[in-house]
Amino acid sequence: MRPARSKAALGGRIFGRLADGTEVLWGEVMRWDPPKFVAFTWHPGQGPDSAQTLEVAFTAIDGGARIELTHSGWEKLGEKALETRNGYDSGWDIVFGERYAGWTEQEAASR
Repeated sequence: MRPARSKAALGGRIFGRLADGTEVLWGEVMRWDPPKFVAFTWHPGQGPDSAQTLEVAFTAIDGGARIELTHSGWEKLGEKALETRNGYDSGWDIVFGERYAGWTEQEAASR
C-alpha cells in the first residue's frame, strides 16, 4: 500500500491506496497550515475510535527542512499501545527518512 497524493485541507482524508485502487482511510486532517504544520488523526487499519494524533511541523533550514513529528494518543490502543508504539520507532524513520526524503528529491529533480 502506498500513500495517495491529494490536496489536504481541514477535514480532509488521510488515506492509502491499494494496488487495485481501493482507498483505505487512515485519518482526518485536524489542522492545516502549509507549509509549516499539519495535524491529523491516525488509525491505519483500525477504526476511528482508536485514532491517535499526529502533528508534523516543517522548518526550513539550509539545504532542506527539519521535520518534527509528535505522535500522541497511544492510550486509545489499550493493551496494544506499547507494542504498537515500539513499532513506530523504526516506522517513522522509514516514512520520513526514506520515503518522504526520496519523494522530495524526485519532485525537486522534476522541476
